[in-house]
Amino acid sequence: MVNSNTTRPILRWLKPGLLLTALLLTGGCRSVANTHPTPLPPPNLAEHARVPCRVLLLYDGDTLGCDLNHNGHIDSAAERIRLLGIDAPEMHYSRKNRSGQNEPYAQAAMDFLAKNVHQRTVYLAYDITEFDRYGRRLAYVYTTPDTTTSINEALLSQGLALTLFLGQNRRLQLSFEQAQTLARKHQKGLWKP
Repeated sequence: MVNSNTTRPILRWLKPGLLLTALLLTGGCRSVANTHPTPLPPPNLAEHARVPCRVLLLYDGDTLGCDLNHNGHIDSAAERIRLLGIDAPEMHYSRKNRSGQNEPYAQAAMDFLAKNVHQRTVYLAYDITEFDRYGRRLAYVYTTPDTTTSINEALLSQGLALTLFLGQNRRLQLSFEQAQTLARKHQKGLWKP
């Protein structure tokens, strides 16, 4: 059995997704359960500083390359940012798109990103899971450190993307679904008859 006095400091730096792994590896299920009878709430986006980075590349309407290392180029998959909560139409070069042509509004979504974030500093806010299975960072992207509407939500508002929530990253699901509903009601972008 693991001493609960040694387990508590570990809990401070563990991300929620790693907690179960840590518990299994340390054998501390009983002592940790006794020290924290109710699960800790996920971190609030407003409580965490947004991470600045300069957008250097646009891959498509929901993925961009961001210089997090401040060295003027994209070094790894970890500097590819996948916009959380949305799915933009696929470009002709996407592996998902086998038609060889851009899906409707794919170019419009990419143009929207080009106009609003390309070659500019943006601010990333993470949810519970920071990376996807491809090693890309998952983030809500904001144009200023204190703005309340993300670029992700703005794409939905213009009808240039659809909501897509996978796993635990659902913090902004309600506001994103409301933005999509309004775009559909006003027949914007993908919702045009």
